[in-house]
Formats: sequence, structure tokens, C-alpha cells
Amino acid sequence: MKRIYGTVPLALVIAIGTMVFSGCDFGGNRKHPLMVKALRYKNEGDYEKAVKYLEEYLLINPKSYSMHYALAEIYDDNLNDDFLAVYHYREFLKYAPKDSPDREPAEKFLASAEKDCYRQLHKRFADNRPLRELEEQLTRFKATHVSYQAYAKQEAVIREQKALYRKIYYAYQNQKLDMMKVERELSIIKDRNDDLKKQIAKLKKTKSKPDKKLPPLKTVKSATSKKKPEDFPKPEAPKTPVKPVDSSGKVSIEGLIDRPPPPPPEKKTKTVIVPPKPKVRLYRIQSGDTLTRISRKFYGSSRYYRELYEVNKDSLKSVSDLRVGQRLKIPPLSELKKE
Repeated sequence: MKRIYGTVPLALVIAIGTMVFSGCDFGGNRKHPLMVKALRYKNEGDYEKAVKYLEEYLLINPKSYSMHYALAEIYDDNLNDDFLAVYHYREFLKYAPKDSPDREPAEKFLASAEKDCYRQLHKRFADNRPLRELEEQLTRFKATHVSYQAYAKQEAVIREQKALYRKIYYAYQNQKLDMMKVERELSIIKDRNDDLKKQIAKLKKTKSKPDKKLPPLKTVKSATSKKKPEDFPKPEAPKTPVKPVDSSGKVSIEGLIDRPPPPPPEKKTKTVIVPPKPKVRLYRIQSGDTLTRISRKFYGSSRYYRELYEVNKDSLKSVSDLRVGQRLKIPPLSELKKE
């Protein structure tokens, strides 16, 4: 039979079984190999194997009331499984004929098994722990539901606060960038202000020094210059009185001869002021100085750095060859432009 079950489909086996047992009642065929094995294991006391073969037989003939009754007895008396005993007693009463002699004891055994099931369930749920646990779970769920609603509201408020914080943060970052730009501009203005203060201090020092004496003015004589009458020297009085006129009113020749001749007119001189030549200054190079910076410092523009290099070519190898403490010639701007 094992080989047949392994190769033949289950539906075919069931069909053959129904054909075999169609002429018999639902009490079961005690000559069937499964029934023979089940009864043998039951008599030997191996109830689990007996139950196994009886259930396999029920797959072939599920309405066999005698198999249900045998299984109910094994579950009730030997395996102490009241729940399965109740199931098989009910199946027996369902399919067994009304005039069956086993019907009345089956009803008594069913009532007894149901009482045993009730006792087991009562012991299990006597303290109502599952019910209390369910109630506690329900209260927890309600509390969590309420708390979840509160949490959802709080989360919405937190989201709004986060959005506001982002706006404030971005505004702060932009303001910070603006402040950094302003600080840079202020630092540039301070540096320029310091440079101007230094230049003003230097100008004040140069003004406070006493001016050097100017060289005497050169006089240039001009032949065409004329003197005023008051510029001529007055003639000295003659030692001997001149008598140009006589008592008679005639001019005396002797008086005219003795008078000295008038002095010749002197040539007028024109004064022209010649300004002294501007002197070349000397500048001591400091750290960070370049020719462009020195040109901007003394001439107000950095475009004269080439001219400065040409003037100091004897001490400079290149435009960038500057050493701290080295002295440079700083000629006036007019001379640089001439060059």
C-alpha cells in the first residue's frame, strides 16, 4: 500500500476506496490494512501510531463513524486530549445511525470531555489575565493614540520653528557676509587714513624746519633802462662861488667855465629772481616697499616706477631688486617728466 500511495494520486485512491466501501456501511472495514495496523498498535499500547493509521483511514472514508469513535476513545482515555476527543465524539454523533448502541455512551463521554475542557479553560483564564492584558493594551493604545496626536501637533510646531530658524540662519549668514565686506572696506580706509596721516606728519616736519638762505639775486644791467630825476645824485656846491651874472646883468664867461659838467646818466639795472634748483631726496627702503609703492607715495601715482629704476640703475640690478635699508634717489617729478 505504501508503493501505491507513493505513485497513485490521492484522488484515485479515494475513488477506489469509495468504490470498495460503497456496498458497506460507514462503520468501517476492519479487514482494511490500515485498520488492521491501527488495531494492532492500539492493543500493543502504541497509541500515537494507532492514531496515525486511523487518521489515514479517515482520509479515505471521512464519514466512518466507527473510526471517529475509536479516535475519540484513544484521545479521551489514553492521550488525555479532551479537545480532540470532543471533536471526534461530535463527528461520531453526526454520522452514526440513531439506533447505534454506542450513541448513548458517546453522548455521556462527550459531556464529560466538554466538562474537562471547561475546567482546563477555567484554570487557564481564572485570573482573567488575558482579559486584563487586553484591557491594558487597549488603554495603552488609547494613551499612545492621544500622545501620538499630541506628538503630531508638536511635530508640526517643530517643523514651523525649524523653517523659521532656517530663514533666520540664512539672513544671519547674509548679514555676516555684508559685515565682512564692510570690515574689509573699513580696513582699507583705515590703511589709507594711516598713510595720509604719515604724509601729513612728514609735511609738518618739513615745514617746521628753518628754510635755507637763498643765494643772492643776480642783477642784469639793461642799456635801455632810464632813471628817474630823483635817482641822480645832487651836484656838490662849488668851493668858489659862481657868478654867472654881473651887476649889469650880463652873463659872466668865467662863471660858466668854472661850473662842473653834469654827471652822465647811469644805466638802470633789472633784477631777475632765479629760483634754486630742486634737490634730489634720498629715501631709505623699508620692509614691504616696491618701486610702484614708492612712486605712489612720492608722486601720487605708480606709473613712474620705471623712471625711478632708471635714476637708480647704478644701485639696482632689476625693478624688484630692493633691499631693506638701501637708499634710493627720489628726484622731483618735473625732472622725471623731462627724462
